[in-house]
Amino acid sequence: MSTILVNKVQNLTGQTLTLDADFVNITGAVATFTGGSGVQVGVTTANEIDTTGGLNLILDSSGGTVEIDDNLLLSGNISSTGATVVFNDNIDSTGSLSSSNINIGVTTNSTIDTDAGNLVLDSSSSTVQVSATTLLVENNITVDGNLTVNGTTTTVNSTTVTIDDPIFTLGGDSAPASDDNKDRGIEFRWHNGSTAKVGFFGFDDSTGHLTFIPDATNSSEVFSGTQGAIDVNEYYIGGTSVLNSTTLGSGVVTSSLTTVGTIGTGTWQGSTIGTAYGGTGQTSLGAVDAADFGSNDGVSDATDGYLLTADGSGGVAWEVVEISYDTSPQLGGNLDVNGNSIVSTSNGNITLSPNGTGNVVLGTLTFDADQTVGAGQDNYVLTYDHSSQTIGLEASGAGASDLVNDTTPQLGGDLDVNGNSIVSVSNASINITPNGTGNVSLGNFVFDADQTVGSGQDDYVLTYDNPSGTIRLEASSGGGGGGISEAQAIAYAIAL
Repeated sequence: MSTILVNKVQNLTGQTLTLDADFVNITGAVATFTGGSGVQVGVTTANEIDTTGGLNLILDSSGGTVEIDDNLLLSGNISSTGATVVFNDNIDSTGSLSSSNINIGVTTNSTIDTDAGNLVLDSSSSTVQVSATTLLVENNITVDGNLTVNGTTTTVNSTTVTIDDPIFTLGGDSAPASDDNKDRGIEFRWHNGSTAKVGFFGFDDSTGHLTFIPDATNSSEVFSGTQGAIDVNEYYIGGTSVLNSTTLGSGVVTSSLTTVGTIGTGTWQGSTIGTAYGGTGQTSLGAVDAADFGSNDGVSDATDGYLLTADGSGGVAWEVVEISYDTSPQLGGNLDVNGNSIVSTSNGNITLSPNGTGNVVLGTLTFDADQTVGAGQDNYVLTYDHSSQTIGLEASGAGASDLVNDTTPQLGGDLDVNGNSIVSVSNASINITPNGTGNVSLGNFVFDADQTVGSGQDDYVLTYDNPSGTIRLEASSGGGGGGISEAQAIAYAIAL
């Protein structure tokens, strides 16, 4: 191995210095190369320092500083151990740079900074890789290309975030292969003045609808809670306005609304309501003024229950509305005659005509009203049929024979014996028993039928009492009108 030792100043100007040795040691001096074709160390290309045979080029300042004050072009790797490498100008490297302390542009260890202008990390369309636990950028950073963050959580503590992209894509950067059952939207934090809250608005995966939950619970990206209110000016469905703050949309032509509540106050300002919907079909009352109301027709003078009616000449008046105006009247409830009667005029009939097989009920009596009535029913009588619980027309013979079935018969008029007698069978008595203090009349004779009859009246005789107009039992010695003999009493009884 040959060694060239340079221990004093050597200035070569306009000449070429060729050091052909295995080792060049410059100590205690400065070697300055200017002019000529350049500096060649180990190679034949001007202005290059290189080695051949795979050996390293070592710049050693013996624990001091190796300082490069001009542009540095590296086509290989630079490794610095235990020393400080200071670059005061541009570095163009196609290799790698490793050092325990790196100072670029500043004097603080492990710092890359610039005094002015931008710090540009350019890998020529490849990748600039920063292998560190934490990357701290203490000033502005600009990414001219795409930024991909593959971590678990991305936190941005900026006060203002501006994004040019008008569309946010949530749920991944590729089409999902299956349903993850997670909601999609925005989770936000807020405070109601006493408690911190978490809210959510977005797509509910379980319902397939957009939802808003001001006080939400997030369970593995599935939100639950009570839905909140939204404040909007107008609703559109399918591009059609259906409701705004004051008007129901004109596109709403059908509705499932069947009932409404009572409208207590307000002024109708909508379209005219037709008679089919309970309105008048009119937009106004026309030429109606105070003159149309008589002294007894004003609102304050109207009688309770009266209605405002037209008088046929353009005026109106408070009147009782007669049923005769209604050609098909119907009762909305029971008709209370209020102590009056249902009457007819001009000898008109009063007809009760039930529909179909309906009956006519008068109190507790139900009349079979759909019976055939004609010449074939002449002299038929109305008879109660217990099996049908109705009163209908039957032949008079059938009616008489069925009288035995009525345990409480009542006469509807005078009983005409028609030349017959009232008889009994099996030696049974014939009893005529009036109610209470009622009497029994036989022709012109009125018998006092509520007298006490017993052993105290033994041998009493029937005597006519003129003041009471009745025949009654009295002692045979006398009576109110004078006694009669037993023979006379028997004669009277036989005559009766």
